[in-house]
Amino acid sequence: MANSETFAVYCAGEMIDGTDIGITYIYAVTPLGRVRMTADEAETLGRSLIAAAEYDRKLEAEDKS
Repeated sequence: MANSETFAVYCAGEMIDGTDIGITYIYAVTPLGRVRMTADEAETLGRSLIAAAEYDRKLEAEDKS
């Protein structure tokens, strides 16, 4: 993974026993290093980050009023 990337997705190559389904993980690059999470965990994190950004924008708009 290049240092300039913020997010990267890779297929871990892990198969669920008895199926043809593989598990996909998301890598997020943080100041502390790479963090591996499932797609569901990444979706939850993404929703939280969007909510935090919207809250921050709301506070900035209120401060300008």
